Amino acid sequence: PGQGGGEGGGPVRRVVAKLNLDGNFKKTKKKIHWLSNSSLLDENRVDLTIRTYGPLLSKDKPEDDDDISDLVIRDGYREEIAFGDRNLRSISPGLIFQLERWGFYRVDSVKEAGKASP
Repeated sequence: PGQGGGEGGGPVRRVVAKLNLDGNFKKTKKKIHWLSNSSLLDENRVDLTIRTYGPLLSKDKPEDDDDISDLVIRDGYREEIAFGDRNLRSISPGLIFQLERWGFYRVDSVKEAGKASP
C-alpha cells in the first residue's frame, strides 16, 4: 500500500469492516482513524512528522551485574508521516498536546507555510 493505503499507492476506495459495539476497544488490534476528504485538501491539511520514542532499556530495574549495553533498545525510535487538521497550525514549539487515540506529543518545531522544514 502507498501513502493513501490503497493498492498501488492510490487512495483507499473501500474498507470492509465489522462494527463490534460489544467488544473491548482496548483489546481491538486494528483501529481506523481518518480525516474527511475536505480535511485533506492542501489548504486544510497539516503535514506532520511524528517521532515516537520507546523505552531505552529492555529491563525496568537493571541489576549491578547487568551489562547496560546488552539492555539498550536500539530500535526504540519510530518516525511516521501523518496528516492533521488545520487547527494544528496554531500550535507553538514546546507545547504538549494529545493526538486523540494516539498519544501525547511535544512540538519540536513548526514549519512555516512555503518554507522547508527546520
